[in-house]
Amino acid sequence: RVQESFRTPQQVKFNGAGHTASMMQTIHYLLRKPPAEGSKGLPDYLEILDQFTMFFSCMVINFCHPGVTNHFLCKSRHPRAIRYNDIAVMQHYNLAACFDLLRDKDMNFMQNCDKDTCESFRMMLVRVVVRSDIKSHYEELSIFQTKIAANDFPDVEQLEDRLVLMGVSVRLADIAWTCRPQQSFMRWGEKFIEQFFSQGDLEKQIGITVSPFCDRDIVSPAKCQISFLLVVVHPFVSAYCALFEHVKKDLIDEGFDINRAQLATIAR
Repeated sequence: RVQESFRTPQQVKFNGAGHTASMMQTIHYLLRKPPAEGSKGLPDYLEILDQFTMFFSCMVINFCHPGVTNHFLCKSRHPRAIRYNDIAVMQHYNLAACFDLLRDKDMNFMQNCDKDTCESFRMMLVRVVVRSDIKSHYEELSIFQTKIAANDFPDVEQLEDRLVLMGVSVRLADIAWTCRPQQSFMRWGEKFIEQFFSQGDLEKQIGITVSPFCDRDIVSPAKCQISFLLVVVHPFVSAYCALFEHVKKDLIDEGFDINRAQLATIAR
């Protein structure tokens, strides 16, 4: 049913099945990449249910994605925005739709789990998915930076610490396409900006203000992507690599930095 919920690549350029697979592969990488001797990696701080929740979150985030932003849904007075009071609209809708499917005994993969496990899974999934709203990006980054400045973070015994790690890891998976090898990055970049432009076309069609970076008539794709990399991606990935230094080479040195330089050349 998750697969059926994805629109075709012609309808939704970026947030589809491919991006979901990319996110899940990134989570797998973060869990499997061995840390340096004497250091700890992500799985050392998370329980098995925590790890499963991250994988499942990747599917829920893109479930039934309409190919537009929450901001568009709110300003166009979309029924989903009205229902969820303009707050993390897609995230709340996706969670509700997902748990509605799980009411079907043929789809409820947790029906043989105990009540505490089911309740913990639901609570963590809701927290992680709602935090993925881009409006929460800088708030979550600030919380994470404050946490890593403390000597006792992460404390595996503290649920809140594990939730922070889960949330930032899933958020990293969402933007990790900017750190992929250059050829893959360029393809994802085209999909990313084309989805923005498709939203801008729709905004012009229905007569509402075109959102930032969504007007194909005036926006430079390369400059738009550079802005996204520098303002949104770099501070977040840098903070993550400050905690898990063993992923810095792959994500920043051989990924982000090369892609940023390539975009700078194109934008000249």
